Amino acid sequence: MTHTTFRVGHLTCHALEAGSQHLDGGAMFGVVPKPLWERRIRADARNRIPLALRCLLVEHPDGLVLIDTGLGNKEDAKFRDIYGVQNEGATGRTRLEDALAELRYEPEDIRWVINTHLHFDHAGGNTYREPVERAPDGPTVRPSDRPTLVSFPRATYVVQHGELEFARHTNERTAASYLPHNFEPVAFRTIDGAAELLPGVRCLPTPVLPRRCGADERAPAAPLDHGVRPATARDARVEAPAVSPGRGGGLAAVLRARSGGGGGPARARGEGVRSCGSVTGGLS
Repeated sequence: MTHTTFRVGHLTCHALEAGSQHLDGGAMFGVVPKPLWERRIRADARNRIPLALRCLLVEHPDGLVLIDTGLGNKEDAKFRDIYGVQNEGATGRTRLEDALAELRYEPEDIRWVINTHLHFDHAGGNTYREPVERAPDGPTVRPSDRPTLVSFPRATYVVQHGELEFARHTNERTAASYLPHNFEPVAFRTIDGAAELLPGVRCLPTPVLPRRCGADERAPAAPLDHGVRPATARDARVEAPAVSPGRGGGLAAVLRARSGGGGGPARARGEGVRSCGSVTGGLS
C-alpha cells in the first residue's frame, strides 16, 4: 500500500508514501543525547536514521491539491548514497507517481502544488528528468544534461515569497538543501503571509523548523514523521509569526474541517490536519 486515506470534514485526503531517505540522527534530534534517541530508532553505521518522504493529496472540489512532492528523480548516484535515498518507482518516475497511480490519478490531474518549503526532500519532485531508458536520445546524453521538466504541468505551484528568495540566495550552510533545479524551472504563485488558498485550505507562514510549523508547540511531537500528522482545532487556529526579511520561511498548509462545502465555521470537534516541513541539513 502506497497511501493512507482519511477524511477531514468534507475533504478526502491521502498520505502518499513517496519513498525514504537517511539523514544524520544527531542533526534530526538536535540537543537530545544519542543514547536517548537511539531508544526510539537505531542509527546505521553512518549515524543516519530513516525518514519517510510523505506527501499529502487532498481531493478538493476545486481540484486535486498536492502538498510537497518528495525528492524526485534528478539526483546522481553519489547524492543518493550520501542521503540513503530509496524512492525509485515501480511504474512511475518515483514512488510518488506510483502512489498517485494507485489512486487512479496521473500527474496531469494535479491542479495545485503547495511547497511547505524548498528543501530537496520536499520540493525535489517539483521537476523531473527523463531516465535513460525513456529518453529519445538514449544513453548519448548524460542524465545531468537532460532538460529539467515540470512534473505537474497543469498545476499552480504555491510557495511563500520569502522562502523562494531565501532559496535563491544560499550560503555555505544552506546551499546543500536548496537545489536550483527543483524550483527555478517552476513558475510559482507566491504568497506573502497567511492566505486562504482554497476554501478549507489555509497556508500559514512559518520558519523552517519542525517545532514552529504553525502549530501549538505543546502538541505531541512526531520527530520521525517527515510530513503529515493530525492537528487539533487549536492547531488550525494558531497563526505563526511571519518570518523576518532575509530569513528562510516555509509554510504550514492547514486543512480545516467544515460543516459544509466551502465556508462556515469549523466543526465543534474541529479536527484538522497540518502538513509542514521539517529541517534538512546538508551532509558531506
